Amino acid sequence: MVFFGPTFKPVDDDFGPSFETNKILSEMTPTERAKAKGGVAQKIKMETAPEYNKGECEEVLRSKGGNALIILGRDRPGNLISGYGGVKNQRAAHAIRLTAGMGGREVGKIPGNIDVSPPEGRMSPNNQLDAATIYLSQKTDIDDDQAGFNCAYGTAGWIYGRSAVAMKADSVRILSNDGGIKLITSANRTNSQGGNVDSYADINFIAGNDSSDIQPLVKGKNMAIAVDNIFQYLDKIMTTINGIVEQQNKFNTVLTTHTHPVPPIVVPPLASTPGIGAGVASWGGPVTTTVTGMTTIASQPLFVGQTGPTPGMTEVNPAVSAIGSETTAIFGTQTKQRIVVDKNNMWSSNFNFTHNNNSKFYLLSKNVHTT
Repeated sequence: MVFFGPTFKPVDDDFGPSFETNKILSEMTPTERAKAKGGVAQKIKMETAPEYNKGECEEVLRSKGGNALIILGRDRPGNLISGYGGVKNQRAAHAIRLTAGMGGREVGKIPGNIDVSPPEGRMSPNNQLDAATIYLSQKTDIDDDQAGFNCAYGTAGWIYGRSAVAMKADSVRILSNDGGIKLITSANRTNSQGGNVDSYADINFIAGNDSSDIQPLVKGKNMAIAVDNIFQYLDKIMTTINGIVEQQNKFNTVLTTHTHPVPPIVVPPLASTPGIGAGVASWGGPVTTTVTGMTTIASQPLFVGQTGPTPGMTEVNPAVSAIGSETTAIFGTQTKQRIVVDKNNMWSSNFNFTHNNNSKFYLLSKNVHTT
């Protein structure tokens, strides 16, 4: 993935502003200059490699004519006044820096990487620009955006004034043959500065140096137990639904064939009385009502309950019977079949998720573990 443009540029022969390099090259013959630029078969190759701005306390081992350095000294993320070995000037802040490509590919062209004070331009470490670095310090601000490696906050936070080890390059690989790889936090009860370690420090995996959406990892065995429990609950729910469907099927059968006796009821006719009137009542006396121009009850006796061939018995309603039969077919057959299929699929999925480590859907890592 490319974030900020091309990942590779062709190497050129720009020798940068190094005073010593330009002086040496100017004194060479064309043949000697070509040889110096060659470098074939690990021969010395003169290229952009300004002089290192060495501190008084530092011991420096540097490749011949190159830009690979091992520096033993005090905490120094940048120039001579930086870090706990600079203006902070604190004790117990010793450091080791291993750098290949100090200042990056075009070290001579990068403003700020060369100290201004020396007229010939000497080079200082730069945690942001150096090509590949392993840095060990007894006391440093490892996460700081200026004095450190500009690390995202995460859940571990920004650490200041502690011992630290940082590895930075375009690609970092940690390889193990058969002893495994362990990432362990809070290994001791005290830190390098004598402070107590009262809780477990976090382990953060942060892509893109952006921790705005950082989330906890899942604990595999606990997740497997949780998934198993969920599937068991779903199984119980499906079993319950199956029982409800069976009972509904029985109920539908009874409902669609149900008859009940209704004794004949005779409602006497009520004649209409023309005109407009009002009810008149007295305590315990009758109430009379007059109705205008309409008949409330038919003039002939109305028989209720005698709708079927047998007086007092209702017939089976064809519409109700049809709906009941349809419901019975759906719930009694299709739903029961779906439940059986769904349960089989559910348990097959559960097996592949949490038990079958050869399945591509297996949820647990086989080799990576977290606390």
